[in-house]
Amino acid sequence: MFVFIVDREIGILLPAPGFPQTLPNGKFWQDFTLGCSKNGHHQGLLPFPDANTLQESVGILGPEQSVIVFLGGTPTHEQIRPLIEILPILINLFTRELVEFSTQARIDLADKAVTKAEKLAATIDIMRVHLKDALVEQKKDKKAIEELMQKKDEFMNVASHELKTPITITKAYLQILQKLIPPQENTTAGDFILKANKQLGKLTALINDLLDVSKIHAGQMVYHFAEIDSKISSKR
Repeated sequence: MFVFIVDREIGILLPAPGFPQTLPNGKFWQDFTLGCSKNGHHQGLLPFPDANTLQESVGILGPEQSVIVFLGGTPTHEQIRPLIEILPILINLFTRELVEFSTQARIDLADKAVTKAEKLAATIDIMRVHLKDALVEQKKDKKAIEELMQKKDEFMNVASHELKTPITITKAYLQILQKLIPPQENTTAGDFILKANKQLGKLTALINDLLDVSKIHAGQMVYHFAEIDSKISSKR
């Protein structure tokens, strides 16, 4: 025998407390109990104790929309009369037990939810601390990089200016030599002077580029804008 009572929370028939809660081919059992609820009684085959074993079953509608299912045949009135007499009390007890079980299940679920929330809050606090430390380290790294960049710019400015001084003096000496040694008298010396001037020009251009890079990083670069002929540029 199985007793099914209505779960008030979800509004469907479920096995009463104390009976197996998982039945083979549950759809068969669900259709059978629904037939009892609609017609007051129902008769057919139900799988039990496994899906391959079918038994003659009879179901009747009990108090509080409960359903009682008898397996193995149809019992006589004399056989079920004692059950019918105490059935209201049993259904009342089953219903109370189901309510208590559902309440306890909700309490357990709420406790688990609170525990998860506490763990999540703790994790968030830890992550917040780590993030704060990471931001502090990032600010330190950014400051260190800015200081290095500033030192690099200072070095490039100093190096560029310091290099321009000996180059200017060297150019002056070469100009004096060029005047003292006319090219027609000593072509070899004249060629050397021209090549030295050419290399000094390249070195001067390189130093000027270094100065321009320093000005760009410092935001002190002066730009000169001019219009160009787009047709000529495209041809080139």
